[in-house]
Amino acid sequence: MSEFPDFPAFEPLFTAYAPVPLYLELLNLNRGSEDATALLRKLLAENSDLTPQIIALLDESNWRPQLVGASAIGLGSANEPSLTALWRAFDSGSRVSPQLAAIALITQARHCRHWLIFASACRNIRG
Repeated sequence: MSEFPDFPAFEPLFTAYAPVPLYLELLNLNRGSEDATALLRKLLAENSDLTPQIIALLDESNWRPQLVGASAIGLGSANEPSLTALWRAFDSGSRVSPQLAAIALITQARHCRHWLIFASACRNIRG
């Protein structure tokens, strides 16, 4: 039985190490993140409609699955239900809110109302 019953297609990102768990590479997409993005692209290509699993990833309270779900959206799995789940995760105060916001803005410009709220909140934090 899968350790990740709600998103089994994405389990390899949580169980594979090279030298750290692959999902950690998604935090900083620069040199060294090729293994994680290649695996995620492969998983997306090999599986049909992963929207329910992407939503399950984003509905987790843990930032790790949220990061994987958002990354899947950024790599081409954006649709209205997944973007709604992405903003729901962002609105919940996720530790990866900056990554969630960046992916949402890149994939769906019509959610700019959320961006304005996010930018305003950041400005208030800085004083």
